[in-house]
Order: sequence, then C-alpha cells, then structure tokens
Amino acid sequence: MAATAKKRSARKPKKTSAASKKSTSPNKNNGATTEKLKKFNIFAGVSSIVFAVLSVVFMSKETIVANLPYATKDAFASTDATIFGPAYKTLCEVEIRYVLAFFFGLSAVFSLLLVTKLRKKYESQLANSSSVIRWIFSGIALALILALSSKVAQVDSIVTLKTTGALVVLTAILWIISERQNKGTKGKLSIYYVSLATLFLAAMPLLVSLVSSGIYGMESFGWHVYALAFTTVFGLGALAFIQYKAIKKGVTAKGYLDLEGKYLSIDYLIKFSAFIILLSVFFE
Repeated sequence: MAATAKKRSARKPKKTSAASKKSTSPNKNNGATTEKLKKFNIFAGVSSIVFAVLSVVFMSKETIVANLPYATKDAFASTDATIFGPAYKTLCEVEIRYVLAFFFGLSAVFSLLLVTKLRKKYESQLANSSSVIRWIFSGIALALILALSSKVAQVDSIVTLKTTGALVVLTAILWIISERQNKGTKGKLSIYYVSLATLFLAAMPLLVSLVSSGIYGMESFGWHVYALAFTTVFGLGALAFIQYKAIKKGVTAKGYLDLEGKYLSIDYLIKFSAFIILLSVFFE
C-alpha cells in the first residue's frame, strides 16, 4: 500500500507557480513592429482612396481660386504722382472636391509605396533609426494640406501658397538632417531649431489671416476654417514636439519603430480630420 501511494505521488505533476508560467510564456511585443507598420500603411492607403472617391461623389462644386498678385497704377488716387496699388490676376479656378481627390490619391500612392516597391528600403532605414522616405512623403502631403488650409482662410496669393508648401518640405528635410545628426548620440538641437523657424514661417500666412480677419474683418470665418487651421497647425506642432523629445532622449533602432508609429498616426489623423471637416461643410 505504501509503495503504491508513493508511486502515485511520484506520477502526480508538480504545480507551477504563476511566476514560472509567466517566465516560460512567449514574450509579447506590444510595441510597433515592421509588420504592424506595414498593416497601418495599407490601412492608410486604402482609406485615402476611399476619401478621394467620397470627396468627388459627395462634395459640392464649390471652387477655390488661385491669384497672382501684382502692382498697378491706382487710377482713383487724388494726386498727380503715380500711386501703385495691389491687384490680382486669376490664374485658375478649381473645384475643391478635385483638389481633395488629388491630395488623397497622392497620399494613397505614398502609403502603398511604403509596403510595395519601397518596402525593403523603407524598413532598412527604420532599422538604421531613420525614415528618409516617409519624411519626404509626409513633407509633401503636409505641405499640400497647410496650403489648402491657408487657401480656405483666404490666403489668395499663389506665391504665398507655394512658399508655404516649400517651407513645410524644407522643415521635413531639416528633420531628416536632425535625425542623422543625432544618430548614435542625443541632444544636438541646432538643426532642429532651424526647422522650428521654417515651420513657423510656413504657418505665418495662415495665422496672420485668421487674426487679422478677426480684428479688422466685418465678419468672422466659418467654424470649418478655424477647425481646419487648428487641426493642421496642432498636428504639425505635435510632430515637432515628438521630434524634440526623441532628440533629447535618444532613440535606439527598436525605439525608432515606436517613434515611426507615432509619426504615421499623427500624419493620418491630420488627413482624416481635414476630410471630415471639409466634407461636413461642402456636403451636397
């Protein structure tokens, strides 16, 4: 009897503690991975195509005008001297739904290129704590959305709008240089501070138009103008803030994947918010 009981007790499996179960379970990676980034870019690309189609189908035929400013003689000036005054020549008039369709179509191409033709190069850059391709794509897309926000806020000069877009692209290039400057180290902010200056100059026409219209205008802009401006400027500011924290803290190759996820998320939220705001106003 004793021998049988002893045999049974030997066969009885030992209870494992919760700590040992936890240690033997596979590690779960809750951070960003290249596979997660791939899925997000696919989602962003497909949804951008949907936004482009919905813009064309459901938005009204409201147009925006691009003007070229120039100086001309003021025929009404009560003086014999030649007095020049501002004038504008209309260069083109485009329906805003087609502008949005082009913007979201371009965004879709950018997102899908990151998971197809440019995937290997993109992921090799991420492994090297950099994202040159994505910064260039984001710079172009954000330049267009800031120019559109400025145009909706009645910044009519095409020269000013092009300068605004060029400054945003320049800011993205400076952020690329800043990343490389801090590779393997941290805390070098000289290029980053220059990028803040270019970003501020890019947003200046939009901010001046909003403030001056509120002070001197007979009527305020519609809510959508302020909402679109806030979304765009706040999103750009969020990107700049994340860039600052990354420089101060220093980023490893693994940590850069999480950083890339934040950049992609903010970029997408800016576009999604712009679509919802403009569709709600110009819905037909």
